[in-house]
Amino acid sequence: MSATKFNSETKVWSRSGSDPPSPMFHEKVTIGRAILYLLNLRPEAICQISADDGSERCNGEIYHDTLKIALNLQRNGCARNDVVSFICRNSHSLTSAVLAAFFLAAPASPMDTYLTKDEMSLLMKTTRPKFIFCDDDIADKVKNIASEINSNAVIIVLGERIPNVCHIDDFLKEPVNFKSLAKEILMNPPEVDAKSCAIIACTSGTTGFIKGLKRIITKIPFNPERLIDIVKEFKVNFLLASTGSTVQLVCSSNLTEDSLFSVKFYVCIGSLISKEFSDKFKPYLRNGIFFTGYGLTECGSVTRVSKPLTKTNVGCLMEGVQAKIVDDNGRKLGIEEDGEICVQTPEQFLGYYGDSKATNEAMDEDGWLKTGDIGHFDEDGFLHVTGRKKDWFKYISYKISPYEVEQILKSYPGISEAVVIGIPDPVYIELPAAVVIKSVLSITEEDLIKLVEEQVSDYKRLRGGVFFLKEFPMTASGKIRRMQVRELAIDLYKEKNSSK
Repeated sequence: MSATKFNSETKVWSRSGSDPPSPMFHEKVTIGRAILYLLNLRPEAICQISADDGSERCNGEIYHDTLKIALNLQRNGCARNDVVSFICRNSHSLTSAVLAAFFLAAPASPMDTYLTKDEMSLLMKTTRPKFIFCDDDIADKVKNIASEINSNAVIIVLGERIPNVCHIDDFLKEPVNFKSLAKEILMNPPEVDAKSCAIIACTSGTTGFIKGLKRIITKIPFNPERLIDIVKEFKVNFLLASTGSTVQLVCSSNLTEDSLFSVKFYVCIGSLISKEFSDKFKPYLRNGIFFTGYGLTECGSVTRVSKPLTKTNVGCLMEGVQAKIVDDNGRKLGIEEDGEICVQTPEQFLGYYGDSKATNEAMDEDGWLKTGDIGHFDEDGFLHVTGRKKDWFKYISYKISPYEVEQILKSYPGISEAVVIGIPDPVYIELPAAVVIKSVLSITEEDLIKLVEEQVSDYKRLRGGVFFLKEFPMTASGKIRRMQVRELAIDLYKEKNSSK
């Protein structure tokens, strides 16, 4: 049984017998100030290790570097609400720079180093950062973008020095009278409140410091072989990974029963994961617990589950979370009725930065976040996510949710990932089609069409065909770029049918 209970009068689900955890710090304390307090409790403890060169940093070093960067940023005009962008790979200096922005109540705006120029430009136009920390190899691109959008942002480089550009080492120098200045800023930090912005998140959220743990960092982009090596070398206990990265890990020939021997908690986030895949992964987690769940950048975690019971089950509500299911007219629905999932959580976002219209569209009149996901609660209080509202498409007059067919395809041995989309058609509106990645070369289009045909209603059959790719276009956080996959499928469909 789930701890989630349904109020038949209000038609709202909530976690029974629990309240949100009490905050450790007052809401007027910045995140940076709170973390510095925790770091200073055990200054000698190692808190960060680089997997690239084995270098270590203790709490005290991160603490003092954070104060030095904060004071130097402040001296250069950084104040509360000034946006600070970070376009950097993991490094020791990056950690202190981000904490310095948190301390000064300057919203941190992280961007992936692999964003295109246009994507980076759009984000910088939206956030208008006053300071930009970036790696040396993309400094020229950042400078050009800043010039094109008429930005006067101070650019601070990590890595090799570049002529006429500030360097992180300049901000790690102790200012004159450092001790007295540090004491002053610690005694009189910027004040914030519950509506103050700390992070401008573009995709997935960020992870913070956990007392007593060491954080392993690397500048090398994700690949499963590298992850396995890091886990073995540093005896990693806690892993937080995207669904896409987890799929790659399970499909890696390097993964053995001993690869994750030290891991005690593996948390998979980013998109839904099937029961079949969860069952396939767990034998490799011999001494640990596998967690997945449901959540959004806009509201944080909504549910959590260690063992999905069905293909759609994402678990019971987290403490302090409320949910309701509504139809297209906003009417609240009951048990086992599919509709849009709306939530209220303790971690709900403040809004879309610089876009009040989008913020208003994301919320209903009572302040509930409209997730855009379709689902229902069962009689036991478990939430089931059955599709994405904007991913639905139509075959004649039938609305089709891709999720059901995708789960059927991914249950087939040798299929590691699948995306179901609609191919535009002048007669039928859209034809259901699938794009899949296979690890068994002998799998054919006919095999998968028959598999789906045997398990779904007639209108859900893959009339648009099945197309095979070696890999999917992915976001920086490991999510599939569905629109790009759809465009590829449309091109492949046209090519396939051009001679008919």
